[in-house]
Amino acid sequence: AVHHPACAHHPAAEHLADALVAEALDALRQLNMVFETSGGRVTRYEHNFLRTVGVPEQSGVLLGMLVLLVTNGLIITGLTVFDESLLKEFGWSRGELKLRDLITLVLAGWMAPFLGVVIDRFGPRRLILAGLTLLSVLYAAYANIHSLAHIYLIHVGFAAVLVAAGLNVVVIFVSQWFHTNRGTAIGIALVG
Repeated sequence: AVHHPACAHHPAAEHLADALVAEALDALRQLNMVFETSGGRVTRYEHNFLRTVGVPEQSGVLLGMLVLLVTNGLIITGLTVFDESLLKEFGWSRGELKLRDLITLVLAGWMAPFLGVVIDRFGPRRLILAGLTLLSVLYAAYANIHSLAHIYLIHVGFAAVLVAAGLNVVVIFVSQWFHTNRGTAIGIALVG
């Protein structure tokens, strides 16, 4: 049964909603845009939109690989290129500067358990786009740093990027594209 807040107190409306869902699924099935999956007591459906419009599954793997390459590459290893320049220009100790990396990784770890709820609500594509947009803004902000506090604040944002467009989200993103060979596809995407 479909449980919608508007139908909570009206059993007739609930049956109407069920009929509309069934009709919509039948129409999508005729267009090959959804298919039934096996297993469990409840009938489940998966989308087939990308195959229907001719987007190859390999695109999902390549996109996942690129997202991880960009996010992990720019946040975890790419910034170290600027370390010597920052140390020379601002006179900070290496320990003060490297605290930024600890902030990024610890906060990303703390945020990760809450990610599942966010993925369920918004989906991996939206999260990846939001993460990449935030990454762009934060990299632009890096050009205007004036203190360690600025760097630390930017790295709080980088932690959010690693969560929004990082490993967990990419795994779910790629797994949605594949119905067979998911393990292989995810393994290839994680090379990024």
